[in-house]
Amino acid sequence: MARNENYIQMMARDQQKKLINNCNISPCFTRITSNWIEDMKYNYIYIQKQLIQCQTNLITITAVAEIDGHKGYDPNNIIRNTEYNFI
Repeated sequence: MARNENYIQMMARDQQKKLINNCNISPCFTRITSNWIEDMKYNYIYIQKQLIQCQTNLITITAVAEIDGHKGYDPNNIIRNTEYNFI
């Protein structure tokens, strides 16, 4: 399990860099926290979908709050009320 966890974390960090570079999103909104590792498959798929949405200009800073694990920072309820919730 630890090996899978390290691999997913590495891939997620790679996607994180692409997200920041492609979208000019501040790193403070794109930290990967320990909560990301709780469900590795979900998290890897989620960051890939976020990256795709970012590249097609469908992402917003408030939606990126989900990546950072700051569930409370969602003033427009974007994560809970729109397609950005990939659960």
